[in-house]
Amino acid sequence: MTTFAHRYAKTFCKEYAKHRWPRFRRGQTNYRSSEWTEQMYKILEKTARNLGLERKRTELRRIDLTWYRGDEDTPEVMVEHENGYKGIWKEELPKLLSSAADLKVLICYPPKAKYWEIANRLTVVLNSEKRLEKFSEEFLLVMGKSEEIVTRDPEGFVIYIYTPAFAVRRFRF
Repeated sequence: MTTFAHRYAKTFCKEYAKHRWPRFRRGQTNYRSSEWTEQMYKILEKTARNLGLERKRTELRRIDLTWYRGDEDTPEVMVEHENGYKGIWKEELPKLLSSAADLKVLICYPPKAKYWEIANRLTVVLNSEKRLEKFSEEFLLVMGKSEEIVTRDPEGFVIYIYTPAFAVRRFRF
């Protein structure tokens, strides 16, 4: 069964792989945080457009990015992008959970050793929300390597798809 979250993840990976990254400046070996965020926002915008979505506002209730389908009032997709990972539990996740959207996406960059811990903790949080009949949306957790991100290689990300139908699955490229 292909869900919207699965289609979103697949489209994101495709757009990431073909993105034209700016060249490094002299002496630069990695993108600065603001440069990285700018490029990721471009990739996310292309992802949304390919799925027939449009952005009506830059931030809604302090959510980084929000896309809508047609004239709908409720967002189809909300994305929080955190260049690290430490603020996700107190800042990013609560914003996503308290907002209405069919798909909520959290992108962060923890050390690889933390991936499983974060994925499991998110499962617990979402399941507790489900018991309270609040979790009916799909959720994507996209984690990139904090120590080295390779441009054009979407397999540098680990993506988990959470849906009410099957709880959690790791997205396979």
